[in-house]
Amino acid sequence: EELAEACSGVEVWPVRTNAGFLVRCLEHPRFVEGDVDTGFIGAEEEALAFAQDVERDIAAVGLFAEDHYEAPYRRGTDWTSPWDDTAGSMGFRLNAASRNVWVFTIDGRKFVSEALSAQANNDTWLVGPASDRRPVRHQYIDEKSGALYVDDRSFSYARVAGDVVLFDRGDSLKIAKPHYGAGASGPASDGSLRAPMPGKIVATPAKPGDTVTRGQPVVVLEAMKMEHALIAPFDGVVGEIGVSVGDQVAADTVLATVEANAPPQ
Repeated sequence: EELAEACSGVEVWPVRTNAGFLVRCLEHPRFVEGDVDTGFIGAEEEALAFAQDVERDIAAVGLFAEDHYEAPYRRGTDWTSPWDDTAGSMGFRLNAASRNVWVFTIDGRKFVSEALSAQANNDTWLVGPASDRRPVRHQYIDEKSGALYVDDRSFSYARVAGDVVLFDRGDSLKIAKPHYGAGASGPASDGSLRAPMPGKIVATPAKPGDTVTRGQPVVVLEAMKMEHALIAPFDGVVGEIGVSVGDQVAADTVLATVEANAPPQ
């Protein structure tokens, strides 16, 4: 238990460590009971591998939102006000509920999620759709580090060499804006948009034949109670969309394709 606790407290960046794997190993019921042999890791590979975590993803949304909200605007006490910083100037819609949608990456995985300031003057964000919002509370240690609380879970974070990193029991995850890169020789993607994990299709903002710009959502997947936007990797035209709203898909399924615009002659 002491060794697992020590490993769970490891916070190293940008060097990658196996601390998270060691924590999962040390806390596995078979390991605790001493039921281990040379085949232990192979037999328990799925349980020992890094896995998605709802509370951790929610904490990441709150961290990104807090790190990118419009600082010049004052937080008010009425979070329903359309004139406040985050719920208003960024999410107010006539004759509809306020929405504030954030697009970012967690260790390279693209995420789209709603998050509204709780307007409680305690650095709290309400994450998720209106029907299932979860609070994320911040505790600042200094300008470069702090803690996040989701229900009874706690996470730490730090700003290291320009990166914002979330730490969770030995694992380190970089939280950042999406990066849409392409080399000088052409697009960095073949245009196939694949499901990053199993989930349900909840929206198809684009249709076959639509002209899209780099970063524009094409298909939206719901997984782990979060929405993930599959976006156009470059300017082009939507080709085939092989899924419909309501479809359940497996990880790595091709959901849609985007064909790059032909270069000018």
